[in-house]
Amino acid sequence: MNLSVKRCTPRVFSVVLLVSLGLIAVYLDSRLALNTLPTSKHIFHTVDRVTPQQVDPHVNPDKLALVRTLNAIAQNTSQTRGIVIPVYEPIVKIAASLILELRTMGVDDPIEMPHCGDVLPESQKLFMQKSALGSIRFYDVCELAAAATVEGNATTKVFCEDVGACHTKFRSFDIKVVSVVFSQFEEIMMVDADTAFFVSPTVLWESEKYKATGTLLMNDRIAHEIYFMAERVDASGNVSFQHRYMSKFDPAPFRFIPTLEREKATLPNPAPVTLQFEPSDYLFNSHSWNLRTGHQVDSSIMFWNKKKQPRATAILASFKALSDVGSPPSYGDKELYFYAAELAETQYSFSDHAIGAVGTEYEDHGEKNSTLCGDMAQVFPIKQANEDDVPLFYLNSDRVLYFKPEVEPVYYMKARMADVYPGAFGERRMECPFDITGAQFSNAEARHLTGRQRLHDLVIEWEKIAQDSASDLKTKETRNAAADGMVDGQMHEMRGAYRQVITPNL
Repeated sequence: MNLSVKRCTPRVFSVVLLVSLGLIAVYLDSRLALNTLPTSKHIFHTVDRVTPQQVDPHVNPDKLALVRTLNAIAQNTSQTRGIVIPVYEPIVKIAASLILELRTMGVDDPIEMPHCGDVLPESQKLFMQKSALGSIRFYDVCELAAAATVEGNATTKVFCEDVGACHTKFRSFDIKVVSVVFSQFEEIMMVDADTAFFVSPTVLWESEKYKATGTLLMNDRIAHEIYFMAERVDASGNVSFQHRYMSKFDPAPFRFIPTLEREKATLPNPAPVTLQFEPSDYLFNSHSWNLRTGHQVDSSIMFWNKKKQPRATAILASFKALSDVGSPPSYGDKELYFYAAELAETQYSFSDHAIGAVGTEYEDHGEKNSTLCGDMAQVFPIKQANEDDVPLFYLNSDRVLYFKPEVEPVYYMKARMADVYPGAFGERRMECPFDITGAQFSNAEARHLTGRQRLHDLVIEWEKIAQDSASDLKTKETRNAAADGMVDGQMHEMRGAYRQVITPNL
């Protein structure tokens, strides 16, 4: 068979080449569009791609769509690392004094201050103008939560039907959960405003615990053994609401999201329930699972890496989403981070030490035989070579403003390992840990706390000047300059003192 082939002229060749290049450009552009989302505010950092084989085909499509949406929201970040301090108007001043305290410790991380529409614009403007606070950002996380819809279904809301519903839902401890979800930071250190530190918390970014798992949680009181997590489903039984919730949790919709694989539990399950997820030895050995306490986590500080823990973060978000997942038994947000990590079948880290106390009511009966009544305090979460070398880390209470250690002695509970079970409180007050070793605040600790209180007084002075409508502009500028100078002076003094603090081993 004879075929005649015509030679391609240069002109025809050029046309074909241009058309081919155009098609290639369209293809590449379409792939780029599929792999990015349009936004003017965020840089999208990607996590490991998920292949279709990783998605359980039996999962309800609506549940899967919600989980995909939660994952997309949480992984939408634009900054690597930062601090999150949720606020509302009555605590915004103590939050500002905390930020000043952190800056005296050499902490220069950017800080988010999410609120639920309950911080006055005047307060936001005032603190945004103060250079001593460093990089801070206020934003309304409830507006973001109210606007969130399920991908592919713009009529289905994720967290609440409208802003009013979000105000009802998140003007509470639960604002901390959505603050993690919507944070622009990949790595989050979340701190309560009424916390006072004696060691810079940011040193823990470099701790082996955090670097290995992307999490670091603090232990809570071993108390309320028939309430909260430990409340019994049947008053006479031995199944708690924690047991029941975790036994009913279905991990299948979340398993397409990567996690840090952990070893399977080697301990027997002491609870008479069957679990659908792969549990950890930590769970089976925990005080709450063994009905010794109704609490597990003190969330006054919490470290969380959303990029390293994408599955746990999606599960955390699901606790507050409009879905049948529901929220586990917890006093506020505290235990939700523990639940999320355990149910994500991932590795996670806790402090080596039990929660302690700080106060003035100290009954000294010798080492490991004394009692201290007061507010919550934590020693440094990393075990040291010598128990006596574990320093006071922070205290968490609005009494950070009222203790006067240079006038009346203030004591704290020294380190005790977290796995120690001292026994039930019985008729003792929950605020009074017993069989402990106590220590009085050192002169340096007393001066530091007094300095924090002085910073808070100066923040109040800032507010008074801003609210002064009687004085003329020049007078207010003079007063502002004087207050700023006093803040700088107090911070300079505290910086010098903090340089003498020895950083514990990490």
